[in-house]
Amino acid sequence: FLLGILFPLTIQWWGEVQVVPRKKQEDGFRIEWTRTEMEITLPFGKKIVKENPEMSTKLSSTPWDIEKLDEGMICFRRGDIGHLVYDSK
Repeated sequence: FLLGILFPLTIQWWGEVQVVPRKKQEDGFRIEWTRTEMEITLPFGKKIVKENPEMSTKLSSTPWDIEKLDEGMICFRRGDIGHLVYDSK
């Protein structure tokens, strides 16, 4: 997305997918985030890179469960906060 509609901003997250045993259904999967990186591209191509920015670290502190996979759509649940659906195609 654009920061103040002036500079492109990219945030990348890295993590590990872990198997989570569940009692009454098949085992599930969870993403434990390990690090994040923010990159801002300034005019004339200059880039600023920041490892583990505070806001990303806060968001990644809660594990994300993979709730459902269906035809390239992946549904993530972040604790009891909410869901995110991603189209992997």
